[in-house]
Amino acid sequence: MILRHTSNVLTLWLTLTGAAALLPQDSSSRPLDGKTRAEVIDALARELNRGYIFPDKAIAMETELRARLKQGAYDAIVEPASLHGP
Repeated sequence: MILRHTSNVLTLWLTLTGAAALLPQDSSSRPLDGKTRAEVIDALARELNRGYIFPDKAIAMETELRARLKQGAYDAIVEPASLHGP
């Protein structure tokens, strides 16, 4: 259940905030590498922990994000434009 909730919340969060805004300022024109993807996850986790209404869920989502990053789930994301919401 937490995985489904995490996925839905993250999709909504990324769509509404535009994850590209979480990118380091100098990275908007270069392909995303592992370090930059990790920086985006760090920034997203920081924002979740700072402002998500359910702190325990924010921690669970951060844990899931970091596990997926470690598993390579985001390795296919190489273009900064792919982080923009619709």
